[in-house]
Amino acid sequence: MRYYLPALSYPFRDRPFVFVFMALMSMLAEFLKHFGPLSLVSGIISCYLICHFMKMLRDSILNIEDGITSFPDFTGFTESIILPWIRLVGCIFICLLPALIVEYFLNLEATYGIVALLLGAYYFPIAYMRCAALDSINGVNPIECFKVIFRIPLQYTGLSLFVFAGIRTYIYLPDGFIEDIILAPFVMYAISVYVHIFARFMHKHEDSMGWYEESDGFED
Repeated sequence: MRYYLPALSYPFRDRPFVFVFMALMSMLAEFLKHFGPLSLVSGIISCYLICHFMKMLRDSILNIEDGITSFPDFTGFTESIILPWIRLVGCIFICLLPALIVEYFLNLEATYGIVALLLGAYYFPIAYMRCAALDSINGVNPIECFKVIFRIPLQYTGLSLFVFAGIRTYIYLPDGFIEDIILAPFVMYAISVYVHIFARFMHKHEDSMGWYEESDGFED
């Protein structure tokens, strides 16, 4: 547990102004989403922040003791926004695929769909971490992902339960115009901490995961 405690200070380490910038952007996104056509701008901002979290994860793996990643790079729209977004959407789709197959193609009872959805949610953290670490959609490869899960089942299950707890807390947050704006920085902080915990988890279990070799040592 002590190994993960530095994640709590990660958003403010070295470059606290970066987190302040991201928090303000998230507040702006929450404000704009309530104003019709401007919700498109809100979506773009949110998309950018979500994609930047993948970069934060990769950078944290490369330099585990460094602070938060530098300001998002607004140059290279395709590399900074489009490709990470495609990877994230692909990652989510593959994790939801078993539930979609059960629900819409096999016509099984709802219970089976819920089980398939939970299994997809359990699979998501490892798929997301691999996508960010390898900087490729190939990170969702089920064969490699399940190899990791089988090598460290208890540790990975603990991480997944921690993620579930965070998602459940987010779902039950107060909802409303003012509440969304006020809570946005706290959500940004929580996600940043989770991202660094992911990085520390990958760093700690590097030998078990085996993707260090896949990515040629995580070279930039």
